[in-house]
Amino acid sequence: MVLKLDRRRFIGTALGGTAALAMSNRFASAQTYDVSIAYGSDGYTWSVPYVADGIGAWANHGLNVTAATFASGRESLESALTEDSDFGTSTDSPYLFAALRGLKPIVFANYQRYSKDMKIVMRTERGAVQDDPSSLKGKSIATRIGTSGHYMLHRYLDMAGLTKDDVTVVNMTPGDAINAVVRGDVDGISWTSRAAFVVQDAIKDDAFIMTQDGLEEFFSSHQLMCTNTSIVSERPEILKPGVAALLEAEKFIAEDLKWSEIVAERTKTTPDAVISETVDFEFALRFDDKFLEDLVKAAEWAIAENLVKAPDKPLKDIFLETFYTEALEELAPDRVTLSA
Repeated sequence: MVLKLDRRRFIGTALGGTAALAMSNRFASAQTYDVSIAYGSDGYTWSVPYVADGIGAWANHGLNVTAATFASGRESLESALTEDSDFGTSTDSPYLFAALRGLKPIVFANYQRYSKDMKIVMRTERGAVQDDPSSLKGKSIATRIGTSGHYMLHRYLDMAGLTKDDVTVVNMTPGDAINAVVRGDVDGISWTSRAAFVVQDAIKDDAFIMTQDGLEEFFSSHQLMCTNTSIVSERPEILKPGVAALLEAEKFIAEDLKWSEIVAERTKTTPDAVISETVDFEFALRFDDKFLEDLVKAAEWAIAENLVKAPDKPLKDIFLETFYTEALEELAPDRVTLSA
């Protein structure tokens, strides 16, 4: 079953179903809570919380937020797990590694998903062919081990009919990977659209993005807002306003193109780039079977790659134990559709 613990009630108005999406300042809590949020490296992956920042949604729901940015979602999740931060943004890969290692990351919002934000960017002169995934054979590609960039690279190799042994994976932070491909130390990188933009801006026609036609059949990534067990047991009152703020941001994205300006400012890109690079994003808070199935699939890959040990109980049970669905169930019950 999903995680449900006794908790103090958030002082505010709980709205049922999708009516929560119409929340406005008049529903904001009279109580204010200090909350710290850890972000991963700047990218479109954090679009919904970026918009929550930009439109004042956290404050609208009683949260006084301070934020810090880390090298990747793995580090921002670690900040939440070590209780240095209250919330941490993460893609599903760092989260599932933590869950499989028994670290008990708590997911209270699965706020967007995509298949194509992670890109493989290659240097033009290294022999890769843009529309031929199999041309990656023999190439060196930098990414961060244990992240969505790493997982997507392996799924891309599956699509290409290649294996991990057909490329050299170089473990680097996103910033170091960008610098490495710009200098020519590696043939390419596997990271976000934002990273692809930086590389192409730096070396122009000397780099290109590999085709992603058909990738959605092999790869799907979910973006999460996580917390730790101490917050659930000791400060659960901050979770429902956190979800309410993300719902408000989701509504703004659906209704106002100014959301792209907010994200562009955070990612140092352009509004047009934000719109074009997030065209396949689904901005919607939900806990559904697709989310659970994708986690299990990625976990099976991690175990097969010897990146983590096989657990002694079913994978679905491990993940369900770390889902905190109560806040979303109260605000938008139709968004929680897990059949397990």
